[in-house]
Amino acid sequence: MWQVSPVVQLVEKELSKHWERHIAPHSRTLCKGLDELRVDWLLGDIELGPRLGELSYQGAGFTTWPELGVDLAQGYLAAVVAARGSA
Repeated sequence: MWQVSPVVQLVEKELSKHWERHIAPHSRTLCKGLDELRVDWLLGDIELGPRLGELSYQGAGFTTWPELGVDLAQGYLAAVVAARGSA
């Protein structure tokens, strides 16, 4: 029978303990006004609690200029098709 890994159990415990009070509200505050920001959290430190590990801006202006997303997607698709043709 399938069992949940102890590591997964620890992550679930830490997330359930800190999600509503700390992780979710701080993540929302950090991301406010951005189309996409990756917020990596460090969990499991008994003394320090959850801490920010890394912030990475992932967006490309798609909420400000939706047509940019279409242009990038079409450009990417054209590059993939061209690469397959030359392989």
